Amino acid sequence: MNDELINQMSVEDIDKLGSPNKVITIKPYTAIIVCTIVSIPMIISKLWILGVFILALALLCMWKIPNEKRVAFYDEFLIIYPPNRKDVCQKIDYDEILEWRVAQGKAGADSFMLRLTGDRYIATDCFNTTKIYKEMDKVLPEKEANYIRKKNMENTPLNFNFFKRKKK
Repeated sequence: MNDELINQMSVEDIDKLGSPNKVITIKPYTAIIVCTIVSIPMIISKLWILGVFILALALLCMWKIPNEKRVAFYDEFLIIYPPNRKDVCQKIDYDEILEWRVAQGKAGADSFMLRLTGDRYIATDCFNTTKIYKEMDKVLPEKEANYIRKKNMENTPLNFNFFKRKKK
């Protein structure tokens, strides 16, 4: 993401906007809880070394990974908190969004991408893309990139001549 943010606003001004409907953070609570639960039977069984390692890793993630906000959903707009920028955020009205998508990263974090009016784009790294997808699907389901593509696709007409036998 470039240094110049679209619809930039100060983080201190967010409290004046009201309370968000949903806030998505980067800490993967579900994965941490699953690892903790899976490690306990491993510690009891013959795989105790692996269980202790997984439990230690899960607890380390629980206490050491910062729980930063990434996206906050309001009634009329959303706020994106860019990574590595604690002082500013981006306010995007739902009317400005032409298309959105969530893309899975191959080697790094997943991406949440928005195409806005005026040929502007916003992309941010995120880890809880499933939660972002579910929330965006509630708010703007018709503007999802795949939904638009599927809606514009046409079925191939069936060729029934294939099933008819040729006369000799």
